[in-house]
Amino acid sequence: MRIVRHRNSTFSDTAVPDLFIYDFMVKLDGDAVKCYLLLLSVAENGSRVISSDDMAARLGFSVKKVDELLQQLQAEGLISVSQRDIRLEDIKAKELERRFRPRETAPPSDIIEREKEHEDREQIINEINMTFFQGTMTYTWYELTDYWFDHHGFEPAVMYSLFQEAANANALRTTAYIRRIAEDWSQAGIKSYDQLSVYYERFLEKKQLQALVAKNLRRRLSEPDNRLISNWMDEYGYSADIVEEALQKLTGASNPSVKYLDSILGEWHAEGLQTVEEIREYEQKYQQRRAAKRKGEQRVSGDFTMSEESKTEVEQISQDLARRIPRPRLKKTDAAQED
Repeated sequence: MRIVRHRNSTFSDTAVPDLFIYDFMVKLDGDAVKCYLLLLSVAENGSRVISSDDMAARLGFSVKKVDELLQQLQAEGLISVSQRDIRLEDIKAKELERRFRPRETAPPSDIIEREKEHEDREQIINEINMTFFQGTMTYTWYELTDYWFDHHGFEPAVMYSLFQEAANANALRTTAYIRRIAEDWSQAGIKSYDQLSVYYERFLEKKQLQALVAKNLRRRLSEPDNRLISNWMDEYGYSADIVEEALQKLTGASNPSVKYLDSILGEWHAEGLQTVEEIREYEQKYQQRRAAKRKGEQRVSGDFTMSEESKTEVEQISQDLARRIPRPRLKKTDAAQED
């Protein structure tokens, strides 16, 4: 004897995995979410048979749009589409398989060390879960933290700081921002909290230098501008006092820019100048050479620019000549003679 459950589909329920809500839904657009929910509903309560035309009619989309949405769901691993079927993947089973995949055996000493490391990780992950997710951290975040621990070698304190950085930027709704920060820290060689502290000190110095340049140029800096400024610190080893020295050379410039400032600092770096004293000595010698060159060009071109002393001498000679040369007598006109 069969057991048959009679339900009115109008008042039926469709179970949606939390894994989909927290891990997959944020990566899909709204239309793809509608399409997936319809597939769940049909599989749970309907006839289990539906065509692209039926889906298009129910969702109010074109058949072409439905096909694009199915491809998107398939790319995310939520469904598998064949010529005959649309199979809904068991995303919970796939996640369990991925998380609890058997590992190779190891020596007892390695196991003990791994257990201690595992305890420290679990403790910090629990703190992250309660602090930043109010106890609802999803499987994707657990998987990411495991990856960052193993691949980047972050210490637990660094991992907590990573989530704090993303939370401060209000960027924990998706994983894009925190992934980028983790890669940046890894490329900077950060593993311990001490290394992270040095990194942040350097980071703050760059921000202060960017603010100094923006204030003097009276403009908002672009991302290429900020990269140039970072290069002054990372590649040239220049601090704020040397950049301030370069900013003084922009006084009176018609169109000062970060690129022009970069050319000045690049020249100093090419000359091997590393202190303000060396730069000032270099600039003084440069001005002397420039003045000497200008003076030589004036002699060659015949442009005799006289000093005040020379002008006085020439004026004295002109007056002496004027006294020595007799003035010509003017002849009286006929009209004057008649008078």
